[in-house]
Amino acid sequence: MKGLIVAVVSALALAGALLYIHKKPIKTSNQMFQSWKVAFGRNYGGVEEEQYRAKIWAKNAEMIKKHNLTLKLPVIRKTQKPQNIARPAEVDWRKVGKTIRRVKDQKSCGSCWAFSATGALEGIQTIKTGNADEFSEQQLVDCSRDYGNEGCNGGLMTYSFQYVRDHSITTEDKYPYVGRDQTCKFKGGDFKISSYVELPEGDIDAQADACVQQPISIAADATNWSFYSGGIFSNCRRNLNHGILLVGYKENEVWYVKNSWGQHWGEQGYIRLKWGNTCGCCDMSCYPVI
Repeated sequence: MKGLIVAVVSALALAGALLYIHKKPIKTSNQMFQSWKVAFGRNYGGVEEEQYRAKIWAKNAEMIKKHNLTLKLPVIRKTQKPQNIARPAEVDWRKVGKTIRRVKDQKSCGSCWAFSATGALEGIQTIKTGNADEFSEQQLVDCSRDYGNEGCNGGLMTYSFQYVRDHSITTEDKYPYVGRDQTCKFKGGDFKISSYVELPEGDIDAQADACVQQPISIAADATNWSFYSGGIFSNCRRNLNHGILLVGYKENEVWYVKNSWGQHWGEQGYIRLKWGNTCGCCDMSCYPVI
């Protein structure tokens, strides 16, 4: 089976420690849990609650550790480039009306791919129609398994676009997010796309050109993102394991990226990646077409 993108979920905040074990003293599980609490502002009301939450954290952390050791992603390329258009020095879709919706939290579910896909769908909907719906990640989690996605165990944005092309997608209020696998309640909705485009692997210019047109679904190596709190980030490799949304760039300086780990992570839910193929952010990029 092809490997799927599974996010290093913010609620676990494990990956950074995993990459650093050969550079820093190895932390105990409790030390990592305490660091996570500080980073994400978590406080619990007593010893029993603290111990209960620590056990859950440790269990989920071990699950993600094992998954990251085996994760591989398929190479799917159509090598299409966007139309030739003038490329400005800076693009930020957050500043264009309601093109970019609120930052959401995927919780302890490996559904980053669904949030990346809905972000791109929401962006193109607003650009083309003026509407500003919030689309249902949970519907993609529950209903797109026939296309290759595996719910909270991972998926791909391209598989999600195939599903929306064939079935449409509904809104968040009609199919709310719960952060766990469920039986599909219903397929379809009011928004549909005609196709999608995959960009050439590693093509920085193609990705920037595409971002001039609309927000782009991209993948990256987020293994070391857990404790990011701000600034331009480049401390990463290119082992793709996380789906996010490219919302803009400043040429030769940064990419503006929307994450799905809640508004308290990073720069109010966003990260600035150093310009270039940082964290492999140009290796698996795609966008929907109405």
